[in-house]
Amino acid sequence: MSRTASERLNELDYPLRFRGVGSGAVVVDFGYGLGSQGPLGGHHVTVFVAVGEEARLAAVYKDGWFGLCHQSVPIEKHVQALRDLGFTTIVFPSGTRYELRSWPGIRRVRDDLG
Repeated sequence: MSRTASERLNELDYPLRFRGVGSGAVVVDFGYGLGSQGPLGGHHVTVFVAVGEEARLAAVYKDGWFGLCHQSVPIEKHVQALRDLGFTTIVFPSGTRYELRSWPGIRRVRDDLG
C-alpha cells in the first residue's frame, strides 16, 4: 500500500531545503510553509495543510520592499515543490481545485454539474 503525500510529509525532518525552497512546520501544528527568496530580496511564502494527496492552501504572500502583499496564486517554484513532495491537487481557500500536472502547469478541476 502506497503512502499519501501527507503521510510522507509527516516523516520528513524539518526544516528542509530543496530546489531553493525551504519548508517547515508553521503555526502550532496547523500546517506547513514553503518559503523562498525572490530575485529582488523579497520573501515568498505559501502556507498549506496536507490532506492525503491534496495541498489545501491557507495563505500565499510576498514580503518585500512595500511590505506584506497577499497573492492569489503561489509562485511556480512553490507549485513545483508541492509536486516534488508528491501532491497531486492544490485546493485554494475559495474551494477551487487544480490538478498538479507534469511540468509545466496546473489544470483546474471543474465539478460535474450534470
